[in-house]
Amino acid sequence: MAILFWAVVDSVGDAVGETVSEVVGTNLDKAKSPYYVTDEYLEELISNSSYDRYSQCEVTRIVDGDTIDVDCPFKNESIRYAYLDTPEVRKKVNGKWEEDNQCFGKEASNINKELVEGKKVLLFDLLPDYKDPYGRRISTVIVKEGKDKNLIVNTFLVGEGYATVYYQRDPLYKFFYLNGEEAMAKVEEVAKKSNKGLWSKCN
Repeated sequence: MAILFWAVVDSVGDAVGETVSEVVGTNLDKAKSPYYVTDEYLEELISNSSYDRYSQCEVTRIVDGDTIDVDCPFKNESIRYAYLDTPEVRKKVNGKWEEDNQCFGKEASNINKELVEGKKVLLFDLLPDYKDPYGRRISTVIVKEGKDKNLIVNTFLVGEGYATVYYQRDPLYKFFYLNGEEAMAKVEEVAKKSNKGLWSKCN
């Protein structure tokens, strides 16, 4: 899966600008451009036999900045974005969900809605049938927005300062996950240096 992120690391490094928090329209479109991969690249990725799980699904609900619910062929699933973590907007207290509202949590949830709500997404999983402790698939999420405009949502969220890199704890998954973490860390470094998103608002 790391190949997806390394594909945009250089372009992200070249595109230093302000965060697009609470911004829509042309500013958001401009911010997305470093995180696109071409149609040809995506087709090669889909045909690459090293990816054990690929599916096309429709987003039915935005849970927060890093989790979505999707309608996939034959079943509904909950998806956690691979390689990242966004600030929380809610937490469970005595078995009930309550607002948490960590710094930049609402902004992360809002931009996630803007990017994927109600849209068809491509999901790529590094390991087949792997679920986190909450029963969620761990996926790289791509949205097709037009010719040669295939947005890697994971890198966008980290690169624009809505998320930080998540370092996997599971030893088995970590073995396959490491290169992706390294690529995402490069994207995060650019966000930090540019004071994007939570790096300027929450420190």
